[in-house]
Amino acid sequence: MNLSSIPLFGSMGVKKIENGKYGRVVEASPDPLRITYKRGAKQSRKEAAVDKSHKKAFGSKTKIKLSKCVSMWKNPTSQIVSLEARIAHDRFKTIHPEINIRSFEELKSSLDSAEHLYFQDNRKAGIKEEKMGGIKGLGKHQPPK
Repeated sequence: MNLSSIPLFGSMGVKKIENGKYGRVVEASPDPLRITYKRGAKQSRKEAAVDKSHKKAFGSKTKIKLSKCVSMWKNPTSQIVSLEARIAHDRFKTIHPEINIRSFEELKSSLDSAEHLYFQDNRKAGIKEEKMGGIKGLGKHQPPK
């Protein structure tokens, strides 16, 4: 009986080597980290004309000066706590309350002025865009409806 004539013999992983000898063929599983192919470079798409002149939020940084202030109040519930309540529960007795209140007031006023300048600059930029012909990105000026 010829073993090579049996159809299942080759599918079982047995292979005839030479001179009537047979060997078992073990298929190695592929390494998942091995690179089998390389990707080509991404083709760049031609993008629409985009205004890349990114303006800063403020015209000059010299207008905005924030005072340094450190809060030592832990507030896990994110509730608004008045400065007087913060001072009443101050566990660090070395810090003078009037200095702490003054620094918080300076910080608040400087943040308010910075916010005011920011919105003022944005308002001016919006008015300038309206005078230039509408919203950027539209090709033609559209009349109001």
